[in-house]
Amino acid sequence: MSTMNMYDLRMISDKILVLLEDSDTEVEGIILPEDVRPLKNWGMVIDAGPDAEYLSVGDEVYVEHTEGTRFIQDDSSFVIIREERIPCKKL
Repeated sequence: MSTMNMYDLRMISDKILVLLEDSDTEVEGIILPEDVRPLKNWGMVIDAGPDAEYLSVGDEVYVEHTEGTRFIQDDSSFVIIREERIPCKKL
């Protein structure tokens, strides 16, 4: 069984692949356990399907924590989501 590489994925339709930012592991010197860390909501677009109209690779976007399909690869968190489900991006 081979391991998956992010470069092996290509988004189709209007799907967007987002690499989520790391959440804070520490608050005021207190190290937070994994289950109480803030949710990762901001991230960078890694790939965009051919039908994506408003987002492109490199855009920084906000993703609601209940949207998309989240997964972890090599200690990084990703989400695959339809472009229309992303409410905003940083300018």
